[in-house]
Amino acid sequence: LPGDNGFDPLGLAEDPGNLRWYVQAELVNGRWAMLGVVGMLLPEVLTSIGIINVPKWYDAGKAEYFASSSTLFVIEFILFHYVEIRRWQDIKNPGCVNQDPIFKQYSLAPHECGYPGGIFNPLNFAPTLEAKEKELAN
Repeated sequence: LPGDNGFDPLGLAEDPGNLRWYVQAELVNGRWAMLGVVGMLLPEVLTSIGIINVPKWYDAGKAEYFASSSTLFVIEFILFHYVEIRRWQDIKNPGCVNQDPIFKQYSLAPHECGYPGGIFNPLNFAPTLEAKEKELAN
């Protein structure tokens, strides 16, 4: 298991099912954090060189959008809920969500949970134990 160094003073790793969930949760949280940094810096750089014109990331909440903030929150909640339920199902029963539920002709190749490959790995990085350790330590 990547990131397992034997240090667990709270006993969180005692249940293997919970441990799998914690590892996947840490992967997703780290990936969202990295994406958030890019989402803050890239528009700032592109605005400063004149390619786009968007507000600073800390002023984005003041902008007018196509719907009210409460409507956007509900839409985001529903979409994220769907994705997280499917991810939880894949952790509990690996491979059970590889086929698209609507477009049955599309499916993912067998993969390790958290490392789907394919279009999600455009540079073809192999998920080695060392790479997994670095990602969790990031």
